[in-house]
Amino acid sequence: MPLTSDEENDGSATPPKNKKAKSDKHRLQKFRSEWKFDTKSFGVHVALWLDSDPNNKYKAKCKWCSVSITANKPTIEKHAICKKHISEGEKRKSNTMITKFTTGNAEPSLKHKKAVQRAEIKIAGCFAAHNVPMRFMDHLVPVLKSSLPDSTICKDIDMKRLKCTRVVTNVIGNTHKEDLSETLKKIKFSVLTDESTHFNVKTAAVAVRFYDKMAKPKGRIVTKFWDLSDVFPKGDIEAAREGATGDRLYQLLISAFTKKGIPLENFIGFASDGASVMLGVNNSVMTRLKESCPGIVIMRCVCHSLHLAARDASKALPRACEDLARNTYSFFKHSSKRVAQFAEFQQYLEVAEHKMLLLSVTRWLCLRENIDRILEQWEPLRLYLTEARFEDSTHGTEMLYSWLNDPQMKAYYLFLAWVLPKVSQMNAYFQHSKVVVTSLYEKMTSGYKELLQSFMKSTYLTRTPLSEVDPNQRDMYWPLANLYLGGPVAEQLKHPRLTPPQIEDFKLRCRNYLIALCAGIKQRFDFDDPLIQGLPTLKPSKAISYEDRQYTHSILPFADLVPRAKPADPETLQAIDDQWRRLPLDPDIPREIINEQEVDAFWGMLGELTDSDGVLSRGLCLASECVKSEPQCCQSFEPTPKMYDCMTANILYHREKEGHPGAAAGAAGNDGAGRPNAANDFEDEPEEDPWDMVETVFG
Repeated sequence: MPLTSDEENDGSATPPKNKKAKSDKHRLQKFRSEWKFDTKSFGVHVALWLDSDPNNKYKAKCKWCSVSITANKPTIEKHAICKKHISEGEKRKSNTMITKFTTGNAEPSLKHKKAVQRAEIKIAGCFAAHNVPMRFMDHLVPVLKSSLPDSTICKDIDMKRLKCTRVVTNVIGNTHKEDLSETLKKIKFSVLTDESTHFNVKTAAVAVRFYDKMAKPKGRIVTKFWDLSDVFPKGDIEAAREGATGDRLYQLLISAFTKKGIPLENFIGFASDGASVMLGVNNSVMTRLKESCPGIVIMRCVCHSLHLAARDASKALPRACEDLARNTYSFFKHSSKRVAQFAEFQQYLEVAEHKMLLLSVTRWLCLRENIDRILEQWEPLRLYLTEARFEDSTHGTEMLYSWLNDPQMKAYYLFLAWVLPKVSQMNAYFQHSKVVVTSLYEKMTSGYKELLQSFMKSTYLTRTPLSEVDPNQRDMYWPLANLYLGGPVAEQLKHPRLTPPQIEDFKLRCRNYLIALCAGIKQRFDFDDPLIQGLPTLKPSKAISYEDRQYTHSILPFADLVPRAKPADPETLQAIDDQWRRLPLDPDIPREIINEQEVDAFWGMLGELTDSDGVLSRGLCLASECVKSEPQCCQSFEPTPKMYDCMTANILYHREKEGHPGAAAGAAGNDGAGRPNAANDFEDEPEEDPWDMVETVFG
């Protein structure tokens, strides 16, 4: 039924809409200090005229026009193009030229800007070097400003976690990568690589090792982080289907250098762990490198080899040895009451109140620290569990009590405390950041012989070349009575509760452990490698000694072992050989060089000597190349892939699409392991390049 006109006008039928009254509230914009450097929006001279209004934080001030402006971008942009402002700017052109002349062609405001940027880069670099959470930057800058109110530089620092992340990835990391790529284009270098062991993220890290003239002091062989690649990038289905094959890892490795224009001719050495995909004889990264880089030196990581040998040998010992270390930690882990009760026994026996250690699940050699700690706390543990088993008679408590009261178990621990340091000390030695590859053969030989002579006859070891010694040749074993397992073990075997069958079983197991350990070392280390055998000749003490060089009058045979570092020019090679032959006979070598014991520093200083005409006369570059072509270990570089895990939650959490984990890792640790050093502590002044990159990233 249609409505009448009266009904249409009836207000009760269609009530009027209640419009919301506009709020008088408006959020005021505070002045932002970065506007003073926004040359794109406000012109190239913005730093000369724009500043905050000291009387009103919601206002900006034009120093040219002496007026206050509402602190928002559109208003400031309009003022920058108004006639009055442009006129005032023209009047100051002449004054600006005078200012540039009197201040050495640098405006004070620009100098101040550089100082602020320098401070921001140093702070960001320190955060990356020490893996400080980027969220902490939100709190650090306000604290610095309130603590240093008289510092104009600190006052103008405007950096929070996002900007800090961008400085690390887009400025410091990229600058480091560009500088390093230019260096690698000119020199020979070796490569170390390792993969992450994280169950969810598979990354391949690459480091480079080369002689750096600028390294302090005196020039050094350094290891620098180069690249961190995701083996299975998100969204790459083909990569996931292919898997971490030798071909894929090889392509990732080579592309990391070729995309930066680094010639593969400079690639002379490669080191990795002994995984079959890396160093297998078929279809591995090694086989592909030998095809693309003929003559390259391939080195199996000594530390990984020692770890694997020790881990495989542990199968000869009772499983209870490892269970005791693991269960002791678990027993105290979740009970502060047990820890407090145990402390009473430690105090009574006057033993240090140390806690039990967690046993590593990936590194068997770490058991050494657990062994030492349990032996230190053996008596307090035994007495405490004697009492605790009455109150807490669980299976775990009974097992711990049984093991700690077993003299045979203690004998196993004393044996491990004797044998493990012999392996772990070699492991730690080869992880040294210094050049120790010249001592590789001597250290491995002496350590291997020491282990062999504990269960094999001396007559067999003295008349047989070391590479031909067979640890499994049973007719050359000492009788069990002559087996040497360490002094403390010999004393423990006198325990009255140990029966002759138990002692015999113990000695058999320990001998089997030594046999398996020596067999594992022989399998993984080539004692006949001529390059490894010849490297000790490059030690400074032997290089300048005529008596120690009776069989190395010429360096040419040694140069043939490193063909990619060997000069192609016969005249250059002959000149180097002449210098090598004259070296022990030269009386003019400075005493400073003769007394230098560091291999890389010695050859670097020797190569820089000049004759009276200013010509390099002793440039034994080949010797230095041979040293650095053999990276003794990639274990020191292993933490870099693991850095990815914490960086995912720290640096990478705040990065945007332009960020890259490799850039962040490069900024975090230039030595490849993320360890802080003088360079990434930013104690020195940064180079000029980062300033340009800051302008590019932040305007």
